[in-house]
Parts: sequence; structure tokens; C-alpha cells
Amino acid sequence: MSPRKGVYNIHRAHKVPHKSKMGSYRAWTAMQVAPYDGGKVSSRHVPNRLKIPPVGSWLYEGTFKGLYGHSIDQLVSFKPSALTPMEVMVERNENGRGDDSRRYMGWWAEGSEPPPIRVVQSEGGDLRITDGHRRYFAAKLLGKPIKAWVSWTVPSPRYEVGQGDLSEVYDSTYPLIATGLTYEIAEARGWVARNGQSNSRRATQRNAFSRGSRNAGSRNAQPVSEATVLSHWVKLYAEGKHKGYEPANPSRHAGKGPWVKVALRHDQYDADWNNEHGINESQAARARTYAARPGKLPPGMAFFSGRLARRKSKLAYVADGNHRAYAAYLRGEPTATFYMPEADYLRWKAAQ
Repeated sequence: MSPRKGVYNIHRAHKVPHKSKMGSYRAWTAMQVAPYDGGKVSSRHVPNRLKIPPVGSWLYEGTFKGLYGHSIDQLVSFKPSALTPMEVMVERNENGRGDDSRRYMGWWAEGSEPPPIRVVQSEGGDLRITDGHRRYFAAKLLGKPIKAWVSWTVPSPRYEVGQGDLSEVYDSTYPLIATGLTYEIAEARGWVARNGQSNSRRATQRNAFSRGSRNAGSRNAQPVSEATVLSHWVKLYAEGKHKGYEPANPSRHAGKGPWVKVALRHDQYDADWNNEHGINESQAARARTYAARPGKLPPGMAFFSGRLARRKSKLAYVADGNHRAYAAYLRGEPTATFYMPEADYLRWKAAQ
């Protein structure tokens, strides 16, 4: 049966991109909270200058798999009138939320667009705000469109645990049961573009995690000698935050060669700034200092071995260069550069 009127009929709109072309929930969330030092700095007082992906980008929930698979959300721009708020606290200025919204208006007018809000489509088709009411009301007062990550609704598959086919929807003998769109449902119903195929009638829009080559980190490995890596590390260590505190000891990295220099997208590595732990304000300030310096940022050092490889993670671990990696992101660069032992790089590549 066709989806109920108002429910997103995705195959008429455009293809869902392959999951390798989506950003990750984990990376996006970490990027959004990174400026706030684990809650020590409030978003009510400091604007978030997060670079927002192009409209049409997608997020993939890779850490949790529900009954119908991994959730996917699409970034869409809406007129505020198209959305349904689910609370009145901003309008009533409860706990200063209305004041916050007007503050967001000022930041927005100065060029700091707030991060996208969260929206869920109901079974009836209306778009309900689940997070971001203050941002929504700021857009409404300014008369601006608002960007939102949308969880689209689709007819639920005819499915029982351990049986069934995600491509089968309930027929007319059953009441319509709606569910959030998952990657597996989209794939089973033929809505996922083949790798490399455009995901819309226009050219594919790259998201904030993939500006530049999607193959960054897979084609661009350049051989480099261990001597070069170690001398580079010693120099940066002596000039960095450890200056005058602890002598450099390159022996801990010796014997791991041969090495390669590789550019990794910001969702392909695990650093202090883009994981759930975040960074503090002094660390963020150090990264901003790096970002403001002219010239290329020096490579960091990343690995993929031990527990990371055993637990089937797809993220390289940044052992040195966390601030430089964050500085690359602040500059708007699509990747950060690292030295990796070639063996680690090959393991990492095989895990992708």
C-alpha cells in the first residue's frame, strides 16, 4: 500500500546515499558539544559556530541497531510555519528561555547560525520539534528558515523478530503502523543509491564530515621514513605544551615503522575534541591558536591497533596532535593529517 497522505514517500523524492557517504551521529554530537567544555560553558551565553553541513546531508546511527535497523536522519531547511512546536516554555519565557531565544536572534543576525534542531515526523505527517525550541522561535521571530535533522516516518515492515522481509509493508488488511526510517528499510526497498550514484536529481551534496574527497584516508597514504616521523615528533613535543616540563622520549614510537602520512576525515578518527569526553576551554583556546597560524598544520600521530582493532572500531586513535586536528576542523578543512604505522593504516583501511 502507499504511505498515508503526508507520510514521507521517500522513493519519489530522491535516493538515500550509501551509508559510507553519511555523517555519524556520534561525530556530529561530539562536534556540537565540543565548544562547551563538558557543560562548564553554557550554550545560553556562548554562540556555537559549528559548521553546518549542506541541506540534504544525512546522519547514520551506527552505535545502536533497533528492530528495523539503524536510524538515519536527513538535514532539511524549513519555514518555521511548517513545523509543530511541542512546548510553550519559550513563549512564556519560563526559566529565561524566551530571553535565550532573543539572544540567539542576535547571534544569528551577526552571522552565527545555530546548529540544526531535531524533528520527528508523526504518523499523520506533521513535523514535530523534539529538540531546539529556542532556536526555532529565534528563526520564527527573524523570519528565517530553520535547518533540522529529520527522522522521516515510513510504513512499518511486515516483520516479526527472526522472520519477514523489511521490503514488505503491511497491506490493506492491516492497520498502518508507522516507524522511523532506517537504513535497512531504505536498502530493502531499493531507496539507497549505489555507491557513487547521485542521491538526488542534482549533484550529490557532501556533508560537513566529507568536504573534499570521500576517499580521503584511503587513497592518499604517502610513505615516510621513521626517522622523519620521530624527528618531527621530537621537535613539536619540545616546542609544545610539554616545553620545559618533560624531555621528549621518541623510543616509545620507535620500531613501529614503516610509516605513512595520511589525511583522515573528522569522523574517521577518535580525538579528545570529537568524542563524548570533549575538551576544556584551555584546550580549545590552544586549538584556536593553532588554527590562526599561517601555513599548513603539522601532522599528528594516529594508531589503529590493540583494543581499537579488537573491538572492531572503525576509528583511528589520535595519540598526538589532538589540538591540531581540532584546529583543522576550525579552519574548515575537510581532513586532519597524521602519521600512522603502515601496519596500523592497513588494518584501519580493512576495517572501513
